[in-house]
Amino acid sequence: MKHRLLCASAALISLSLPEIAFAQDMNPIDYCRENSDGKKERIACLEDALRGFLGETESVAATPTQEPSEQPAEQLAEAPDEPTGLGAEQVIARNKTIAEVEEKHRESDVVATLSDFAITRSGTYVFFLDNGQIWRQKPADSNRIRLSKKRDYTVKVSKGTLSGYRLEIEALRRSLLVERIK
Repeated sequence: MKHRLLCASAALISLSLPEIAFAQDMNPIDYCRENSDGKKERIACLEDALRGFLGETESVAATPTQEPSEQPAEQLAEAPDEPTGLGAEQVIARNKTIAEVEEKHRESDVVATLSDFAITRSGTYVFFLDNGQIWRQKPADSNRIRLSKKRDYTVKVSKGTLSGYRLEIEALRRSLLVERIK
C-alpha cells in the first residue's frame, strides 16, 4: 500500500509539474525505476523526489547495493578530508601554513636533561641543561614548582605560541615561562 501511494504521489507530481528537473531530465518514476535495484531503494528514491517537491531538506539515503566493505576503494578514498566549494583554497592554504609553523616549532624544540638548577632570592628557578644552555624562569611566571636534586629531569624548551619560551618538565607535566641566559 505504501509503495502504491508513493508511486501515485510521484506520478501526480511529475504530471502536474513537468518543469521540475531531475538529474537525468526524466520524471521521478522513470528515474527511480532505472536507477534503483530493489524495492527499498526505489521507495527511498521516490520519497526523496517527493521531499524535494515539498521543499524539505531531509533526505533518505538509498541503501547501497553493496556492503560498505565491498565498495570500490576509490569511493572510500574520496572521503571529504579537504574542503571543497567556494573559498576552499583559502582553508587549504591556511591549514598548510599552520602545519608548516607547527613543524618548525617541533624542529626547533630543545630536549635535554637538567644537569643542575638554582633558586634565586625571589623564588624563581635557573636551569642548567646538559647541552650548556642556561635558562631562567621569568619573574612574571607565577607557577611554583619543587624540584629535587636527587632526581634526573628531562626538559623540553619550545617557542611559545605568541612570544617567549616555555620550559616543560616532563616528570612534573608542568611548564614555565623562561628566558635564555646563556
